[in-house]
Amino acid sequence: MFFDENCKLGHLLNNPAATTILEKYLPGISATPAVFLIHAYTLKELEGFQQANLSPDKVKAIAADLAAIKA
Repeated sequence: MFFDENCKLGHLLNNPAATTILEKYLPGISATPAVFLIHAYTLKELEGFQQANLSPDKVKAIAADLAAIKA
């Protein structure tokens, strides 16, 4: 199994290593009260939301770190 910017956040947040990476770039994402609202979105989809504070460069950096996870 691999992880990238096209994985649903719910899938990423169910993996401890992926959650650690998401928390590195998006502190508090796993503990936000609205986390259930974003479970169905991918990082690429969230990039389009201004509130997400996800630039294309940040998404690329997260994707690079996610790709290094050994399944």
